[in-house]
Formats: sequence, structure tokens, C-alpha cells
Amino acid sequence: MRDARPSVGRDAAWLAGYAGLYAVLLVLLHAREAFDVGEPLLVLGVIGVGFSLIAFLATRGAAVLSVPVREPRAECALLLAYVVLVIVPWLAFMAGRVRGWAASPALGEVVVLATKLAVFVALPFALLARRGYGVRDFLAGWGRGHARAGLIVSAAAIAFQSIFGRGFSGLSSLALSPLALGAGAVLGFVWLVIEVGLVEEFFFRALVQERAASFFHSQAAGVVLMAVVFGLAHAPGLYLRTASTQEGLAANPSLLAAVGYSIVVTSVAGLFFGVLWARTRNLALVCLVHAAFDLVPNLAPWLRTTFGLG
Repeated sequence: MRDARPSVGRDAAWLAGYAGLYAVLLVLLHAREAFDVGEPLLVLGVIGVGFSLIAFLATRGAAVLSVPVREPRAECALLLAYVVLVIVPWLAFMAGRVRGWAASPALGEVVVLATKLAVFVALPFALLARRGYGVRDFLAGWGRGHARAGLIVSAAAIAFQSIFGRGFSGLSSLALSPLALGAGAVLGFVWLVIEVGLVEEFFFRALVQERAASFFHSQAAGVVLMAVVFGLAHAPGLYLRTASTQEGLAANPSLLAAVGYSIVVTSVAGLFFGVLWARTRNLALVCLVHAAFDLVPNLAPWLRTTFGLG
């Protein structure tokens, strides 16, 4: 029987490395940028630790599906090159502009979704399809305990956003009937399953995280590296176009502020979804949970933009 202790040691080392990087950047941000550490520590505690723990406990006894990785080294290199050459430039220069190509705000949402699907799903899948992968390699089915885990984590996410978020105040201002609000919530949820679920989870979890975990023989390595890649991919955009985003930074942040924020705030959400993926390897499940987590804060803005309400 293979000794599990080396794997546990590797996992602990990767988690300690992430904690060390996080702590160093947080101290630098506070010392050199007068950055308020309250927000990132709250995000880390609630999402990075709290929801990761909920995901871990909710998936106890759940089946872990099989997702093939044929050439971990070569595929990691390919995806890293794709992040640098395609995703980073898109986030930095194009993400804030494509919406303006459309004739109306509603059509702008469609244009943004189409470009996201191309950049994060279609093109990466085409690259791996040339290596023999097919759709079934990423949609392995629905395993034991997955429905229960999805319901538990989604309910916790919606409850948290409903109690501590401000999404319901935005919905009340729309003055919709219960039937109209229910229909809008269903449509908004389906939209989010594709826009934030499929777009982010396919690339960052099913591709990046799974291949990093396979290459380093450590699930923690996959979670940590995916979170760091996800965060750093946003750093150029934060540095170049923060004034047009809703990020908690000054209009013209320093490079340290942009990079630090991308790790101490942006990367943390990846930990929660990374744990859920590592414990199930169910792409559909992670997409659904991601949509549930984002539903309450995003529903009112989506309804206003899509249907011209408010």
C-alpha cells in the first residue's frame, strides 16, 4: 500500500507557500500603499476558509470522478502560454471594450458572453481536442453525493449573500411581481451558469487546476496554482484600467497594488471553487454552485441591463 504521508506533506507545503505569499503581499500593501487590510482578511476568512470548509464537509463521502490528463507537463506549458498570450491581453485591453461594440446594453451582454466563451472555452478546448480530448473527458457525469453537496453549498452561498450582501435592496427597487421576479431569477441563474460558471470553471478548474494537480501529484498544488494564475491574470487589467472597474483600488494603482490585490483578494475565490472541484471533479456541479454564489448580487444589475428595468 502506497504511503499517503508524502502527498500530505506536499499538500501542506503548497498551502503554506500560498499563505506565505499572501502574508508578504498583504504586509507590503499595508506598509507601502496604505492599503486597508480589513477587506482582504474578511474575504479570506469568509470565502477562502469558511466556504472552502463548507465545500470540504459537504463533499465528505462524495464520489471523485475520473478526469483524464494525458500529458501533464506539455499541457501545463500550453495552458500557461495561452494565459500569457491570450487571456491576459484580453482581460487587460479587450474585456472593458467589447460591450461598447453593441448597439444596446442588452446586446452588449450577449457580445461579452460570446467573446468570453470563445476565449475561455472554445479556443482552449480546440487546442486540447488536437491532443485527442473530447467533450466527455470534461463531462464525466454525476457522482454519488454530488447533488447533496451542490444543494448544501449553494444554499449556504445564497443565504450568505442574502443576509450580508446588498442584492435584495437592488431587487426591491425594481418593483417586480413575485412571478416576474421568479422568472427573472431563473433566467438570470441560467445566464450565470454559462457566463461565470462554464467560462471560469472550465478553464481554471477543469483545465488549469486538474493539470497542475496531475503534474505536481498534489491536489493542493492544483488549487493553489489555479488560484494564483486566476488572480495574476487579472493584475494587468487592474493596473491599466482600474478606473473602469469596480475593484477596491485607486483609479491609478501602482504595479505592487495591482499584483498584491490580485492575490490577496481576487485569487481567494478560487480556493473555494478549487476545493469543490478537487473533491468531485464534476464540472456541471461547480458551474451550478458558482452561479448560485453570484446570483443574489448580480440579479438586479442583470435584469436592469437585459430588460431595461429600473
